[in-house]
Amino acid sequence: MSKIVAYAKKRIDRRDYVFKTRQLWIDAENIWFPCIGLYCKETNILVSCPGFERWYLKLTEAEAMASATLQKRSYNICSFLNFVLWNTACDSINGLTLNDIRDFIVDFKDNNGVSRDLQSWNRGIADVYNFLLRFYEYNKDILNFSYRPEELFTINVIKDSRTGRKSIIRNYNKFSVKAPAKYKKKNRLLVHGYLEFILFEAKKYDPMLVLGIALQAYAGLREGEVVNLTRQSIQQVYAGFGRVGKITIDLTKHAPFKKNGKTEFGSIKKLRMQEVYPDFIAEIQKCYEEHEELLTYLDAETAPDSPLFLNQWGKPLSVTSYCGRIRDLFREHFLPDLQKVCMENGTWAENASYIEAYQEEYPGAHMFRHWFTMYLVTQTDLSVEEIAKWRGDSSIESMMSYVHVNADMIALYKNSACRFQKSILEEIL
Repeated sequence: MSKIVAYAKKRIDRRDYVFKTRQLWIDAENIWFPCIGLYCKETNILVSCPGFERWYLKLTEAEAMASATLQKRSYNICSFLNFVLWNTACDSINGLTLNDIRDFIVDFKDNNGVSRDLQSWNRGIADVYNFLLRFYEYNKDILNFSYRPEELFTINVIKDSRTGRKSIIRNYNKFSVKAPAKYKKKNRLLVHGYLEFILFEAKKYDPMLVLGIALQAYAGLREGEVVNLTRQSIQQVYAGFGRVGKITIDLTKHAPFKKNGKTEFGSIKKLRMQEVYPDFIAEIQKCYEEHEELLTYLDAETAPDSPLFLNQWGKPLSVTSYCGRIRDLFREHFLPDLQKVCMENGTWAENASYIEAYQEEYPGAHMFRHWFTMYLVTQTDLSVEEIAKWRGDSSIESMMSYVHVNADMIALYKNSACRFQKSILEEIL
């Protein structure tokens, strides 16, 4: 299992071969899993199945990840293996030296002649280091290694001053390699007023999306988590006088209607019971009740395990369709109507920069989870650890990175520079 190359004894040219991934359906786990194979470049024939996929991710972990995420991880591992295959004389993972690993980090900055962005570079290094860590942990008792995990990354323990709780942050060793230029971060900014406008447009043009958008913006759910919800996933707890005091979203298991792997229904990144942040309980309750009325009108299935979101044929809504319909709503209705209202109101100057940014680049359905995060960061006194809990993060690492990358934007929000957009609703609604 440690071999990079396993050929016949005759002399071969390692550059005639390439590591590639192939998606295989695993019935026991109900997922598509990318497996790594060694192929002949000339014939594209599989010549070896070294089993490297077992080292980059456990099957039990893979079930909680979207197939696209799994694919990205496998591509990064293949990039690493091909570098070792073509640029070193090493024929085993355990024989890799720190110099070999550093050379890969330098080489990985280039992506087929184009400079790789900072985020992709960091993510790729993390994937490779985790691969090397797993390989080491499973084989350290039977193989001699030229690298040690502690040489690849350091572990820092951060203590929250308010709660006293500790969190572990992993810092990856880049061996003093200069990082690529900072990537152009995707515009996910959805300022105050725009969210309400989008919800208004969704009620008008595509009401099936309203609750999904609300769950992302008011509860921080990911797109894949939204389409995994069933009729029994949202639980309301009453606090007296008919008032809903708490709403809990059951994300402890994947949807039972995930079929044969041909359709991407999305995934739950972290299995959990997710509470709705108290500030948004009333909004979620209203959207949920209206959604139930919509499903009743459509004569949808009422069994507890039936899907909460349906496509136009009454079947479970896939994550691809969900994101596509939000994109269409944004481009075909929200953006044109926003421009029209701003021109009629004389508020074009204040909104022009945002409109132009949206015209240049669609922010993606993740903009609603971004809105939720920005609200928690700028409008509450929650600690980073508490925000990570409300976001459904498995650790605070992503939140620490988020705060760092979006520091300027956060300052803008805190100075209330974007709140004027609320005024557009008076003309729209």
